[in-house]
Amino acid sequence: MTSLKMGIFIYQHCTASMVIGVLDILSVANMQSGLDNGRSLFEIETISETGKPVTCFNGFSINPNRSIRAKRNYDLIYIPGFIGDVDEILQWEKRGIAWLRKQFKNGVKLAAACNGNFILAETGVLANRRATTHWNLMNKFQERYKNVHVQPERIIVDEGDTISAAGVTAYFNLALFLIERHGSKDLALTCSKIFLVDSGRKIQSPYEMYQFPKKHGDSKLRKHKTGWKRTFKFP
Repeated sequence: MTSLKMGIFIYQHCTASMVIGVLDILSVANMQSGLDNGRSLFEIETISETGKPVTCFNGFSINPNRSIRAKRNYDLIYIPGFIGDVDEILQWEKRGIAWLRKQFKNGVKLAAACNGNFILAETGVLANRRATTHWNLMNKFQERYKNVHVQPERIIVDEGDTISAAGVTAYFNLALFLIERHGSKDLALTCSKIFLVDSGRKIQSPYEMYQFPKKHGDSKLRKHKTGWKRTFKFP
């Protein structure tokens, strides 16, 4: 079996842990697979629009392996999430989104985690398909992409050539999913133990915070809700 050629699309304000974390766990899978079978499961590259370093939301800089203009063949491209305004990010990444759409038409599978699923959905490839995203962004996601069948409780939604993972640390579950699919269940279990990740996590419902209704007429509750938003600000 040949190695899976995987690209990670990086862009301004992406979440560094969702890039490096996936690289780390897949690299450990490669090391273990090399010991067991003498081969690597994944050939991984980072890709940006211009090929120049990308600044993540926390100020950390990631130097990509190449730009979207490079003529490279991939089996799968992963889109990490970001911290920032959804509408602004989608506006800034129009060229990257067009490139992802073209890759999909050429037979490349696309995967995303957290609000990276907005970039995935913006390509149009999720039309009439199932998908998920961070629980706090479900309403916005469904309003913007009415033709996507959102499954808000799911950690992973697999449609074969598109894969979406839920909020932030669900990138671990996505990585384990890829390791099991392209390696083995035993290897995925080994990696889950090394990284202390619950490989059996299937739903994100337990992590949801209660969303207060906006039109309740209670001024004290509105004040309390505003204070909560200042403390726990979501993009």
